[in-house]
Amino acid sequence: MLKITTQEGDFNIKMPLAAPRAGTPDPNQVPPIKVRLLATPSGSCFNIVLNPRDDGGGGISFGNNGWKELRKKVAETVGPGSQASAAEVTIDADYNLHYENVIKCITAVSGEKSPDGHITKLVEKIKFAPPRGP
Repeated sequence: MLKITTQEGDFNIKMPLAAPRAGTPDPNQVPPIKVRLLATPSGSCFNIVLNPRDDGGGGISFGNNGWKELRKKVAETVGPGSQASAAEVTIDADYNLHYENVIKCITAVSGEKSPDGHITKLVEKIKFAPPRGP
């Protein structure tokens, strides 16, 4: 007589995936960088703020012509060893800001070219925050 039985230990159980564990942060990971560009009613840039808080306060303020200081602070954040591929900058500009200021910001955070032609990359990933209404 042939008797068919299920194999012992063969269960069809679906378990939820484990939640990711909070461990020590990767020391090579660069924190996200946010640059807020504030405009006058005529569209000129009157302030550049690095890493402002969500409520609009805090951060490092460079004034209206602080592109070199912005580049320096971004270079300090990204650090030596060129973390350019891992670094990410979000540009949050006022709606009426002249486009030339956005280009100056991109230039400041992406790197620089030395007089001898050597290019130093800082940030390769640049994105834009949703536009602030007119």
